[in-house]
Amino acid sequence: MKLIPHTFPIPFLEIQNFYNTEELLLVWDELEYLKPELRSPKESKGAYDDNGVQLKLNRSVFLDNIYPNNRQSSKILSLSPKFYTEEINDELIKLHPFYGLYSSCNWDHTLISYYEEGNYYKRHKDISVLTSTIFLYKEPKSFEGGEFVFSDFDYTIEVKNNSGLIIPSCIYHHVNTIRGEGRFSITNFASINPNVQNVQ
Repeated sequence: MKLIPHTFPIPFLEIQNFYNTEELLLVWDELEYLKPELRSPKESKGAYDDNGVQLKLNRSVFLDNIYPNNRQSSKILSLSPKFYTEEINDELIKLHPFYGLYSSCNWDHTLISYYEEGNYYKRHKDISVLTSTIFLYKEPKSFEGGEFVFSDFDYTIEVKNNSGLIIPSCIYHHVNTIRGEGRFSITNFASINPNVQNVQ
C-alpha cells in the first residue's frame, strides 16, 4: 500500500495498491458473488436533491445488510481495518487537524457500488465523518469516464484500479457519467457512535 498526501484542492489522502494480490483475489470473488444482490437506486437509497429527486444512477448494496451481525463472513468487511491503520492515521493528522477525528471513529458501514453505461452520481455529500473509497475494475479497463470529482473545486481524480482516497464526508463530490461497464467502488463511511466502543 502506498499513501500519497494531497493539499490541493483540499487536504486528502490518496491510496494506491490498497489490497495485496491475495486480498484482491478474495475481494473479487466476493464482488462477483454479490453482483446479483446489487440494488437499483430506489431500493438502495442514497442522496437526494432539495426536490426529493435521487442523485445517483447505479446499483449498490450496503454489506452490513447482507451480513447482519456476521461481518467476518465477508472478506471485504474483514479487511475494513486496513482503512484504520496507524500509518494512515498518522498521514491524515499531518494533513489537517480535522483528521484527528479519524482515530475517534468507532462505527463504520460499507457500500459496494457498480457503474455501467450511462451511470453516474451527481453532486452530493455523505452523512458520516470520513469517507474512504477504493476503485476496482477488471483489466484491461472496459469503460471511460466515471471519474471522481470534487464538485465545488472542479477537480477531477482519475479512477485507478485498486486505488482510492480518504476525504472529509462533508466535502461535495460526484462521479462523472460512465461509458462502458465494470467500475466498482468499495466505500467505507466512518462515524462516531457514542453508544458503542468499537466495531472493528
